[in-house]
Amino acid sequence: MIHSLDRIELGRALSTHAVALGIRCRALVQVNVTGKETQGGVDPEGLEALVRELAALPGLNLDGLMCIAPDVLEVGGVEI
Repeated sequence: MIHSLDRIELGRALSTHAVALGIRCRALVQVNVTGKETQGGVDPEGLEALVRELAALPGLNLDGLMCIAPDVLEVGGVEI
């Protein structure tokens, strides 16, 4: 399973290879909920459009989301 699918170009490449192998590639769409430029993932505002495009690719099975959460200390959490 791919845990970091965050753009259509990657989805197309994975789909193409999966179809050539006669399989379907399982994937999680990576979402960057922190807004940090240093972290990967699709912006939440672009998620729906990306999922619609990826879901139409013949070699992919979208199994869910993988989200990058903010550091608990950055959002007023308690130190553990």
